[in-house]
Amino acid sequence: MKFAPFTGIDNHKKSITFGCVLLDHEDDDSFIWAFQQFLKAMGGKEPNFIINDQDAGIINAVPAVFKKARHRFCMWHIMKKVTDKVGSTICKETDFLSRLNNVVWSEDLEPEEFEENWAKVISEFSLEENKWLTDNFAERDQHNLKLLEAQSHNSMPETLFGSNWEAHAVKVYTHEVFFDFQEEVKFSVNACSVSGYTPPDPGDTSEEEEAEEEVENEE
Repeated sequence: MKFAPFTGIDNHKKSITFGCVLLDHEDDDSFIWAFQQFLKAMGGKEPNFIINDQDAGIINAVPAVFKKARHRFCMWHIMKKVTDKVGSTICKETDFLSRLNNVVWSEDLEPEEFEENWAKVISEFSLEENKWLTDNFAERDQHNLKLLEAQSHNSMPETLFGSNWEAHAVKVYTHEVFFDFQEEVKFSVNACSVSGYTPPDPGDTSEEEEAEEEVENEE
């Protein structure tokens, strides 16, 4: 059986084990069950972040259970595979590793700068055809897409107006589109107001009353 600890950081920035679980399988259903038990043990309080390796089962299970926690891949797990995936020669005989580390671990690079610097390193060492590097770079966007798709299928946004059309919209739209739709509705509701009111003249007969009189006359 697989031993899976839930490890975090305490107020002293020291590792702390919140709990652990034994799993028969490392598939979606097993991880969903494990996360549900963890959430129950934590009194329903979700973690802010979940960081792990690139296990497909966990990728699918996180948004199925947690609605607020942000899922991220562990960079240490990824970077320790570089030598094996790229080759020991280029890693030992060039400054490729240090150049790549400067890009990956920098906290100052904006997304566009990261992409530019990544492309420079990959091009300089002729690694454009390395599938592992290409896949990991592309995973930045694809992982987010998988999370959003899973959230749309496994959770339901809160409705605000209690109307049939809102209940229909929440079923057919993705979360992001629904939230945009909801904002437009809220804006429309707030923008509507009564600009003026003229009370009817007591001597005038309303259209509804006239229609009723016509019906009575026909009878």
